[in-house]
Amino acid sequence: MNHPTRCLLLLGIALLLSALALAAILNPSSASASPQVQAVFAGPFDSAQDKLSDLALQPPPPPISWTLTVNSNPVAGGSVTQNPPRPSTGKYLSGTVVALTAVPASGYKFDNWTIDGNTVSANPTNVTMTADHSATAHFSLLSIPTATATATASRTATRTVTPPQNATLACYTLSTAVSPGVGVVTINTVSNCGGGNRYTSGTSVNLTATANDGSGYTFDRWDGCNSTSGASCTAVMSANKRVTAYFVPVSQPTSTPIPTSEPPVTPLFTITPLVGGVVPTVTPLPTPSSGLPSTGASPLGWLAAGIVLVLIVLGARYMRRSSV
Repeated sequence: MNHPTRCLLLLGIALLLSALALAAILNPSSASASPQVQAVFAGPFDSAQDKLSDLALQPPPPPISWTLTVNSNPVAGGSVTQNPPRPSTGKYLSGTVVALTAVPASGYKFDNWTIDGNTVSANPTNVTMTADHSATAHFSLLSIPTATATATASRTATRTVTPPQNATLACYTLSTAVSPGVGVVTINTVSNCGGGNRYTSGTSVNLTATANDGSGYTFDRWDGCNSTSGASCTAVMSANKRVTAYFVPVSQPTSTPIPTSEPPVTPLFTITPLVGGVVPTVTPLPTPSSGLPSTGASPLGWLAAGIVLVLIVLGARYMRRSSV
């Protein structure tokens, strides 16, 4: 086969392949149904695509999680709450901040934490899960006063009584109220008897009253406190107590109106003007005392009226003479 014939044959094959490729692009369904086209374009790209598909089907790696171990010492001394609660898997996702709160049992008090060997006194406290951690809440029995017994009149014997393990102190509940409901009462003393505003006998609890912003009210007084200082109150827990804060409206300043005009002045008489050379008349007005016409004007009013009348008559005569 000579060279020109070979070139024409290769050109024809290229045109045929181009037509098949264009038909596959314009009509994908025909391309999928034509194994010839798939065979022509099969190549190394198929294996790369298969590898990508295999990677997409692989499950993602599991997230990193850590274990938080919590204990109470002694076990009967109290319990520990976790927020958020411990997952069912027993592990927290990395970076989770867990709030730990120690709740002492009746007759016990919270002392401190031991977290990964370090002593922490704050309660509640936070633990950030960036590794496995261990936290232990330590509790101790509440102390009971020492008992003193007198043996004789001349000698006094003193002995220290050790409380039994199940000894407990009385706990009382403190409740608050506001009247009217335009403010809040804040309890500043942490509960020492299992939470819920419960306190052991003899505990002094501090409270603060605050009126709501924009309510137009201000604090007035307390009821149910052992001692007060302004908006602060101290209640000593010897029984269940209820403390009430009372509020009153804020007083508004009053203003005195300023007179806008002076009272009118009442004239003593009126004068009818001169018309056509006729002598005017003087009419006295009612006196200010009674407001009614009087049978005779006051001497001062008649004198003034006479003077005015004489002046008008003299003026009229003068004008007549001048015109002649």
